[in-house]
Amino acid sequence: MDKADKSKDKINVGKIIGVHGIKGQVKVEVLTDNPARFEKGSKLWCEKKGALLTVDVASPHKEILLVKFTEVENRDMAEALAPSYLQVDKKDAVPLPEGVYYYFQIEGLEVYTQGEYFGKVLSVQATGANDIYNVKMTNGKIIALPALDWVVKKIDLEAETMEVEIPEGLL
Repeated sequence: MDKADKSKDKINVGKIIGVHGIKGQVKVEVLTDNPARFEKGSKLWCEKKGALLTVDVASPHKEILLVKFTEVENRDMAEALAPSYLQVDKKDAVPLPEGVYYYFQIEGLEVYTQGEYFGKVLSVQATGANDIYNVKMTNGKIIALPALDWVVKKIDLEAETMEVEIPEGLL
């Protein structure tokens, strides 16, 4: 899934972590499940450069992608980009099935339990079994709330709220 970062209207889809060779290729850690993000001709906002870059070629290499951007002609230009996030507008996020959310949609939601304000989601952690919502409670304590159907009763993105049932023994 795409992960959100710095600007409220952008989603991180990759991170430039270094350079490869002398012709301007960069090493990209992929942060999205959407492979079309790196197809030839795709436009990605480079956070560090503050400009759109056009994918010329992207090829898998071990656990990363090697990406050549049209605007980057040599190693020196590529080095100036690392480290940096590659981003797209949130409005360009691929629609998800009902009941499935991007992390950026969950982060910042106000959490309620039995109609009472409980806290706010600070971040989402991916685990092997289920995601964990890190919630800052009204008393300042941060708890790890499992993102399970029997815990998370309702998510209302328009109201920016989440209704939960706190598992016994969690507090």
